[in-house]
Amino acid sequence: DVDQRFVATPYGKGIVIATSKRRRNNYNSIGDEHAATRNDILAAIDCTRRNKDDVIVMQVVELLDWELSSSNINKFPKLYSTAYLPSVRPMIGDDVICTYGRGTVLDLPSQDGDQKNHLVVHIKSWRLQGDSNKNKVLCYLLPHQVYVVRKKTLYEMDVYERVEHANKCKQEANACFANQQYKQALTKYEKAVDSVRYVQHDADSNNYVRADLVEIMITCSNNAATSCLKLVLLDPQQQQGMDKEHVNYYKEMIQKYAKNALLLIDALNEKRGQKNSYHSIKEIFR
Repeated sequence: DVDQRFVATPYGKGIVIATSKRRRNNYNSIGDEHAATRNDILAAIDCTRRNKDDVIVMQVVELLDWELSSSNINKFPKLYSTAYLPSVRPMIGDDVICTYGRGTVLDLPSQDGDQKNHLVVHIKSWRLQGDSNKNKVLCYLLPHQVYVVRKKTLYEMDVYERVEHANKCKQEANACFANQQYKQALTKYEKAVDSVRYVQHDADSNNYVRADLVEIMITCSNNAATSCLKLVLLDPQQQQGMDKEHVNYYKEMIQKYAKNALLLIDALNEKRGQKNSYHSIKEIFR
């Protein structure tokens, strides 16, 4: 299944791992039809919900709530169903699909009985010109109009999604750094840099997302170096669990990330016709 929807089954939470669309009067085994597209699935599920007789969807669902420890199997059992399986309840931060595309839940219906009964969904598959952080497409949808889906892996994300993911990692790292959790901050800064390190731009990439990408690379590389420096300069009582080998490792990482940040800055300066400053690195780390 292209989206791998999370559904509620009589046996608990499940994830749809395969689907196929077919006519009721032409029912065959699951492998006899081509996999359904996202639009096919949404349309066919809607038909099933409305009890129409022309189209059905065969779904293969992996049951995630099954207790493997209490059985002799080491894999989640599978449920084969043509019945309508509703989505699990969406929560803030969940990825969802709807008629308008794929997005993320930003806000939930209020529980205090007021008139607010819609989900607020940021539709990420729509791109507006300008800064994507400011020009967001928001939809107000009823809970039954969305289906919670598996989050994309890093390799499935486009350039916009990677930059957004890196920014989230950077914000988490900044919070760790502010709380003097330097190891955790270093890990998250590294994760942010790795998220955008090998991004391939295409015709849809604009100057805003390119600028965001460079900013993430420079600031997170610099902050990773600072986190390593903080770890090296910790008081001996705070260096519990850190031997000399670990300290030397962090010293090497200071040089690595500081050089990366300065090289990126020099590349920008060179493009603008300004003087490079890389020669100062050699003096700093001689």
